[in-house]
Amino acid sequence: MQPDEGCWMSAIGAARAEQPAVHSCELLVSPRVCPEIVAENLKLLFIFDNLRHLQLRLGTDDVLVTQRMVCALAELLHLTSLHVLQGSIQPAVDISHWSSLHNLAELKLLPYEQAGLLDQQLEQLSMLSSSLTSLSLRLDPSHITAAGTQHLARLATLRQLSLCPMGQKCTAAELQRLLELPQLSDLTLGVTRASDVSELPGCL
Repeated sequence: MQPDEGCWMSAIGAARAEQPAVHSCELLVSPRVCPEIVAENLKLLFIFDNLRHLQLRLGTDDVLVTQRMVCALAELLHLTSLHVLQGSIQPAVDISHWSSLHNLAELKLLPYEQAGLLDQQLEQLSMLSSSLTSLSLRLDPSHITAAGTQHLARLATLRQLSLCPMGQKCTAAELQRLLELPQLSDLTLGVTRASDVSELPGCL
């Protein structure tokens, strides 16, 4: 992704002319690009009518996922798969704006471990499309509570769920709620300590 918006517009225009049927796109965001320019650049992707999969890789933990960036992604209405990898998600960011992505089936939110998702963002996830079947999250295990797990347990259409790390705050009762998701066939839990496994008797 270019730090200069004019250069990015030219690159996008050329790509649109050469590959009008682009289905999948992977972008690497440099820390040299300010979040405001990232958001404006993402909006330009709407010209690709067939874009279904977007992977946004944020180069370092200094690159922030801001509210403007979330809102820009919410305008890519045809996405079925969205990956936001690395970087840091600001605690105040409201990801419920992605409820506009009615066809979204797969979502990966994997920031750096020190910047994992919080309870309020898990609550916002419960507002996303009922087409969501695959969800992979990196959480902040020191701040996730039983309330956060309950929000995930409302995602009744999930078939695949990956939470990493999770074990530190997840009790056996909370894990059982996740296992009871009606369509779930694949549950992956990351742990931060060996003792996390022993704290979940009877569920593994």
